[in-house]
Amino acid sequence: MFKKNDMVVKHNNLVRVEVDDMTVVQLKIMNLIISQLSDFKNIDDVTDDDFKFQISHKLILEKLSYSKQVHDLQNEVRSLGTKTIGLCMLDKNRSFDIIPLFSIISYRKANITGEINKQLIYHLFGLKDKGNFTKFYLSNILKFRSKYSILLYEFLKMNEFKQGKIIVSVEDLRKQLQVDKTSKAYTEFKYLNYILIKAKK
Repeated sequence: MFKKNDMVVKHNNLVRVEVDDMTVVQLKIMNLIISQLSDFKNIDDVTDDDFKFQISHKLILEKLSYSKQVHDLQNEVRSLGTKTIGLCMLDKNRSFDIIPLFSIISYRKANITGEINKQLIYHLFGLKDKGNFTKFYLSNILKFRSKYSILLYEFLKMNEFKQGKIIVSVEDLRKQLQVDKTSKAYTEFKYLNYILIKAKK
């Protein structure tokens, strides 16, 4: 059941890693799922049931301000089920892991059910002792209409502890916001880069 004070808590790797491009609806659903997890649960106490989730279609309509047809939501869920994240290793061989977000995700009887990939256990559970995590109220992102707003908000929350200037290259910011170089948004992003360069002169 959704509550106004539901928290999304996830390891910083899930904020800054390379994640397959998601729509604004998919980002909201993903964060809604994460908010249901027992994020500060000790790793040794995590069971298979802790990876499972269920979200009703009604909840999505109410909380995500989703107004499209049922088949559109089904398409969003179907696409979300194919998403992966890339975890890069800090070694000379430039090693990396590609991990599916879900073991399974289903849409049945107006409910989205499924199971988070257990490979993500250290990125979603036992975070309290690690300190390397980002948290925010779910309600804060549900009002956003753009995926870029959500991604930028998560990025700023991740760096909130710095309590000052955040220095990031334009290229890194582009990747953080998942702005594809072939998209219309990239043209607008390049214009932003042009403005920033001019502003520094």
